[in-house]
Amino acid sequence: MKKVFLLILIVAGFYSCSKDDKGYLDITVDQNTISFDAVEGGAIMRFTLDDPRIYRVKAEYNDQYGNNIVKMASFANDSLMLTGFNAPHQNVHVLVSYLDENDNASSSVDLTFNTLASAVYSFFDAAEVYSYWDGFAVSYEAPELVSGFANVYFMGTNPVTKERDSILVETFPIKAGGDARFYSLDESQKSDYNTVIITTEDYNQRIAQSNTWENVESFSRVRLPNTGFELIDPFGLSIEDQNDDNPSYPVRFGKEYLFDGDIKGSQRLENFTLGWPPAQYTFIAGPRAMQDLDGNQMYFVLDIQEKSIVGELRLYALLSHGRMMNPTIYNNDYYTKAPCKVKVYGCNDYVESTDPTAETGSWKELGYYNEDPNAASANRWYTNKETGYNYDIQTLAAMEAADPAYLSVSLDFDGNEYRYFRIEVLDTYENLWLPSYFHNNDGYVSFHEIEVFAKKN
Repeated sequence: MKKVFLLILIVAGFYSCSKDDKGYLDITVDQNTISFDAVEGGAIMRFTLDDPRIYRVKAEYNDQYGNNIVKMASFANDSLMLTGFNAPHQNVHVLVSYLDENDNASSSVDLTFNTLASAVYSFFDAAEVYSYWDGFAVSYEAPELVSGFANVYFMGTNPVTKERDSILVETFPIKAGGDARFYSLDESQKSDYNTVIITTEDYNQRIAQSNTWENVESFSRVRLPNTGFELIDPFGLSIEDQNDDNPSYPVRFGKEYLFDGDIKGSQRLENFTLGWPPAQYTFIAGPRAMQDLDGNQMYFVLDIQEKSIVGELRLYALLSHGRMMNPTIYNNDYYTKAPCKVKVYGCNDYVESTDPTAETGSWKELGYYNEDPNAASANRWYTNKETGYNYDIQTLAAMEAADPAYLSVSLDFDGNEYRYFRIEVLDTYENLWLPSYFHNNDGYVSFHEIEVFAKKN
């Protein structure tokens, strides 16, 4: 009896060892249940399994660079991604087999698949390098299935060797659908024309393609003389008042002060230092210069008289010197009338209308400045950047030495010239200390000077 039991144990152990050893899975791979869809950088192998003994599907092939690739998918899947290609390929051989739960393999079948160009390979099909402010811009299109990176260089001066060399500006992941990147070079690298080099690489740091663009013009920005500019006020919001009769609060409000060259508030301080109560010599609009009672967005139209490629619009603020502005309009707080959200549009066919709510002009949105109305004082555009607080200027010499404070709206570069610019103020700042008292409930808007920076001819 003991011999019989021992024999049973030996047989059971042999069977167990045989089961663990790799064997042969007696299943034929059905080619009719397998198909391939070419995709960017490879192919999708689709399959259907109807035998419960199959635990995994195995695909073995060589990629574009001769590397042996093995991909597997479990019975719970119905597809497998075959990767490893940048250039498009036709009739790539792949061995497909089945595996059971013990990794016993069936015989394999030799199939073929095609691939599409990967994003790093097709990048240059629609890539463009074009002029930009003090540098250049790059735009490209890409498929939805993307992988890899692009490296952007320009020919400049190596800061170490002081020799002419290729300088890396940025390495960025290629974005599905495409993107545009903008590069303004610093003063030491600026040039009237640039040579730009772009290379693309996959995730294994293999260079797929490269291209060079020479003589890409760099646009310099200059300030346009604003003495001939006009601010068109379709809704009649600007307060035009030159009343000096009130000795306590002389008034100097009007659109004319937006283009008089006083970007800091020197005229106001000059009158104060002469012993006179200071008038404002500035621009303010309202009430409801942001929205009217019906909820319509108010706006102004800046006419720069001649079409230009414009890159920046600046709205300046009065630099504070300790005297309150006209309390009736400003409610004792100038800065709650300062814009914190501004949209700028451009067109060339604006026509003044007796109905300002009518659409007049083929406007294109070009720029947007957006800051929280409750932003910390140090972060607001009108504050002294050295102190983080409002300016407190007491002398003309200090005014002369101070940096101007301005809101800068960068305008999208599309290479087009525009003459008219629609300015919409969407919101103004809140007073952080006494918002319920120093408020802007009536929707006044104030800024001190307008400047425009455009392409240097």
